[in-house]
Amino acid sequence: MDPAADVSVLELVVTSGLNDSVFPPGIPLGRVAVADPAPGRLERRVEVRPVSDLAQLRLVSVLRTGTLMPS
Repeated sequence: MDPAADVSVLELVVTSGLNDSVFPPGIPLGRVAVADPAPGRLERRVEVRPVSDLAQLRLVSVLRTGTLMPS
């Protein structure tokens, strides 16, 4: 993330789909809860709260990339 990027509290964070990502662009992940400014610094702190209630998940899928080696 560019430290100079404009990040606002409650802004929606989505997948980018960059660099041949497994995930397509635009999938909602969460909303910005904290966005500390970083004047003159190379990093900044941004906290994102998930849009889904993770405690309520009953089924998840695990996506793997690459080739599985036989055991």
